[in-house]
This record gives sequence, C-alpha cells and structure tokens, in this order.
Amino acid sequence: MPNVVTAGSSRWIVRAAILLTWLASPLLGQEAAAARRPAVLNVQTATPPRVTLDLRDAPLRDVLRAIAAQGHVSLVYASDALPLDRRVSLRVTDALARDALRLALRDTGIALRETRDGEFVLVMTDGGRGSAAANPRTARPLASLGGRVTDSVTHDPVVNATVRLDDGAHRTLTDLEGRYHLAGLAPGAHAVTVRRIGYAPTTRAVTLAADSAATLDILLVPVASPLEAVVTTATGPQRRLEIGNAIGTIAADSVVRDAPVTTLADLVAARVPGAQVVLNAGLTGIAPRVRIRGINSLTIGNDPLLVVDGIRVENSSGSIGTYGHTSGRFNDLNPEEIESIEIVKGPSAATLYGTDAANGVILVRTKRGRPGRTRWQLTGETGTITPAAPIPDNYYAWGRSAATGAGQQCVLTELAAGACARDSLTAFNPLRDRATSPLGIGHRDQLGLQGSGGVAQFTYFVAGEYEQETGYLRMPGIDRARIARERGGAAIPDEQLRPNALRRVNLRANAGVALGPRADLDLAMGIVSVASRIPGNGIFQ
Repeated sequence: MPNVVTAGSSRWIVRAAILLTWLASPLLGQEAAAARRPAVLNVQTATPPRVTLDLRDAPLRDVLRAIAAQGHVSLVYASDALPLDRRVSLRVTDALARDALRLALRDTGIALRETRDGEFVLVMTDGGRGSAAANPRTARPLASLGGRVTDSVTHDPVVNATVRLDDGAHRTLTDLEGRYHLAGLAPGAHAVTVRRIGYAPTTRAVTLAADSAATLDILLVPVASPLEAVVTTATGPQRRLEIGNAIGTIAADSVVRDAPVTTLADLVAARVPGAQVVLNAGLTGIAPRVRIRGINSLTIGNDPLLVVDGIRVENSSGSIGTYGHTSGRFNDLNPEEIESIEIVKGPSAATLYGTDAANGVILVRTKRGRPGRTRWQLTGETGTITPAAPIPDNYYAWGRSAATGAGQQCVLTELAAGACARDSLTAFNPLRDRATSPLGIGHRDQLGLQGSGGVAQFTYFVAGEYEQETGYLRMPGIDRARIARERGGAAIPDEQLRPNALRRVNLRANAGVALGPRADLDLAMGIVSVASRIPGNGIFQ
C-alpha cells in the first residue's frame, strides 16, 4: 500500500538523501557532498507507476496523497518544508508519477529525489530554502484564473484548446465544456493566449489581484488552417508527398454545401483531371459511366472500383442495350453523407488493390462524428425536371401552284424554282404538343437528417435520407385516350403513365471507440433500398 511519511525537519531529509547516495556509490557520495544541493539517484523500475488526475484548485496536501495512492509510490518529506495549504491545479493523463510530482511542486523551491527502493524524497533546494513560496506563512498571496473558450460563430465550447499565460510557464487545456483553470499565478498584468487548430490564435490582457480568482471568457474565430495533405490507401493513411502515384482529392462536404449536387456522379464530374463522367440519356435512376484516363479495353469492362470506408461495393453503371436500359448502382450513395473522395489513377492502382483496379479506384470516406454535443443537420430539396436539349419545330409552307393556281404544300425546291407561290407558314412540334409528346415535367423531392457528436474516447454519426424522383417521360395524351377506350374506361396504372421513376431510402451509421494510444475500434453500417422504373424500347408500342 502507498504511504506518506513526514519528518520533523528538512535537515533530516537532506542528510537521508546524501546517505542513500553514498551507499549507492562512493564516487557519487563525494560529488554529492561537494555540490550545493543533494545529488539525484534515479533508478528506473520495471513498470514505472502512472497516474491520471484532474484536480482543480486543490490543496497541495490532497494532490500529493492522490499521486501516492494512484501511483502506488511512497513519498518522504518534511511537513514544514512544503506549502501544504497552497492551492494547486493538476491535469495529467497516463503520466509517470515522478512527472506528476514535478508538475505539482513547480515553483515551490522543492526538488524531487528518487531512492534505490523506489521512494520519492522531497527536499528543499538552496534556492528555495529562503524562498517565500516554500513557506506558506510568508508566501506572497497568489491568484487564479478561469473561464470558458467558445466558438465566436456557433458559441459551442472549444475542446482541447491550449491556454497559455505569458511565456508558457503556466498552461492548460480546455475540457469538454470549453472551461480552463490556472492556479498559483503571480498578481499583476498578464497576457493570455489561446490556440486551437481551425481557429485564429487569440491573445487577451488580464490583470490579476492578489489572493483572488479572476474570470476571463474568450471567443475564438474559426479560420481555415492548411494541414499536411494525407491520403488513404489500401495500406492505411499516408502523407501525399510519400505517394508515388497520382491521386485526385475532392472535399465532398464543401462541394455539396456550395454546389447543386444530387448524386455521386455530380461530385466526380469535372472535378478531377482524367476522370470523365458520361451521362446516360438523362433518365431518372440510371447511373452514368465513369472512365478514368479514358478507355483501357474494348472487350472487358472499363468501370473503376468503388471502395467505401475500406470496403469494396458494387458500382455498376447504367447501360443501353437492345431491350432497354439498366439502372446501375454507382449513384446509390448519398452525397450528403460523404466527407471526401480520392481517385487513384494509373497502373499503381492495380498494385494497391489488385488487377481489378486497372481502371482506377474511387475511394469514398463517409462522415465521422466529432467530440462535442450532438449536432443535427436537416436537409431538403424539391424541384422540377425538364428535358435539357432544345427541340426544333417542324415548319410547313403553303401556297398555290404557279401553273394551275391550285393550293398545295410548297417545298423548298419548288419555292426556289418559282413553281409555288407561298402564302402561309405553319409550325408543329410533336414533342411539344401535349397530345402527342412523351415528354412532360418531372419532379424531385428529398429529405435528410444527420446527427453527430461524442466525447474524446467515443464518437458517433447517424444519417437517414428519403428520395423520390419522377422522370420527365410520360404516356402521350392520344395513347391515354386509346388505351382507356380499349380497356373500357379502367384506370391506367401509374407505372404505365410515368414509366421512369425512383424511390430510394438511405440509412448510415458509424461509431468510433478509442481503446488506447495504439488501438481504435470503428463500427460502420449502411443500408440502401432502391426501387426504380426504367423504360424499355417497347414501352410506347
């Protein structure tokens, strides 16, 4: 069991430390006797004790007891040599007991000595023997500082921000609520600097009064912080400068926020050199063909591999065949759930992912949770779908024959030869006339909800989306009337009236657990349910 031993005077402790050093080595004993303060004898144990503590403004006496109890170490010191009533803040995680003790005794004039038996002896140095900090009865009144660090835009707490006082002798990190606390500070004017990746460094001036606790809340302004580029490969994350092949990167979350993106193909199109997206007739529910650095073969498929969070998924593209169209699965992923996309090009893709990757690899990383309170995001969209290509009209010229004067249709050759005198012009477009056109106006609706959050050791992300889209193809009015007569007025099924439609439900969730400094556990789940109607060649016969 750990124990704390106190002695009556600091002089006895100094002699004990010198005696232990002399027993260990005559040479060390001679050096210790000649030195101004006792020599240090450090003996590393097989399993050094470690402690994890988070104490705020606690008496030094309680801090020492906590270190001794949790670290299973023995402390030997003189009770009148330490300011046991001094308020100390200590925050360490999996730290060596000796390091925790050094932090607790900082600025007290007390040195730490470790004996061969593993005991820690606390002795007064010459510089601290007459120091007022070592004697609570003559100590100068000290001050403390605390507050909260928050985001200036969202007002959310900023976790793990570094709070530093002046030159950094006093520093700490903010907790999950963005709070910090610094104790044992000298009264007077100080500069407090707060830093966190993703925010601009902020410095505030504060004046501390003796024997008081001051409060200073700080707002951090979010800024873009460029970091060293890291890409994900089959062997794990690597720095971009260490990769010998070409990799294109798309910041999907930023693109979706600023651009009208509805599918995975929209994310890839025209955003990475060498990646080409070939759209298939513009029909609803048909995945386009994706080609990386052109066509590699005339006899086998040219589709790249699609890897989502390290797992290969089915990514067939839509096709046009003798019996109609096929939908494909490339666009099953919801762009709102994607964090980044990396496209591996060239022969090196086959080296990393096998011969099936000769056409390239598209690596998709979905969003992950971040420490902090739960953040919800609701997205929705609605709109109409119309044919994009212009449809020219058909024109007819009418007039009279120059020879007989009879009315007739004047063709261009007769008009040029003067055989027909035009007196009127009519236009008709069967693709714009509601009675004859199979083209109409489609509509699209989408609703999604996302939530993410967690703590330092556990994060989570959940998302769900419902999408419904009806294409612009429809049954012409004259065909509706004809079929209604043939069926005796029976209602025509909706799948015949609107042959092109899509309904998709997308659910995704993942969780990450930090098991230790070298082990993480990630769990991910994705469910996609798709019901689509694609017209065949004989749909309008």
